[in-house]
Amino acid sequence: MTKEYLRSKRIPLSPPEWFCVKLKFMKNPTALQYKIASLCNIDISKLTFRGAAAMLKIELAQDVLGIDCVEKEKTTLAQQDIAQELKIIDLSDYRKIARLQIEAAFVILNEQSFLKYKFAPGMKVKYVGWPHKDHPDEELEQLTISTVKDDGRVYFKMSSGIPAYVNQILPIF
Repeated sequence: MTKEYLRSKRIPLSPPEWFCVKLKFMKNPTALQYKIASLCNIDISKLTFRGAAAMLKIELAQDVLGIDCVEKEKTTLAQQDIAQELKIIDLSDYRKIARLQIEAAFVILNEQSFLKYKFAPGMKVKYVGWPHKDHPDEELEQLTISTVKDDGRVYFKMSSGIPAYVNQILPIF
C-alpha cells in the first residue's frame, strides 16, 4: 500500500512516518553550522538544525550579510510560560528560535501520544486542551476522529473543521 492510498482511506500513518516528521524538526546542526558558529563564538550546541540556522542568521545578518534582521525580537512571556510547562531548559532569548524549540517539544509530545494511544479514524476521544491536562469527564465533549494527519493534527466528524493535536486529546475507553 502506498502513502497516498493510506491517506485517501484515512488510515493513520505508521510510527515510521512520525519518525520522519520528528527528524524534520529534531535534526542536529550540520558540521558546517558548527564550524561557522565556532568561528563566531556562537553556541548552537543545544539547538536543532533549524534553530542553529535561525541563530546564525540573527547573529550574522548585520555584520556579515549587511542586512537588518527583524528576527531579533525577544522571547515573549507566553513563550516563556509554554517552555516552563514543557520543561524546556535553556529557552533562547530570540522569539523565532524559542518558537522552533517549542515546536520541537510538541513534535515529541505528539509522537509519544500517537504511539501510546494509537489514534485512528472512528476512535472516540475527548478534547483536553493543553497536553493531557486532567479534566472532569462531564465537562468534556465526546468526539469521533475522522482523520489523523502525519504532522499530529487530528480532525473530527461533525465538527467545525478545526483540528486538535494528538497531545490534546485522550481516548475514551
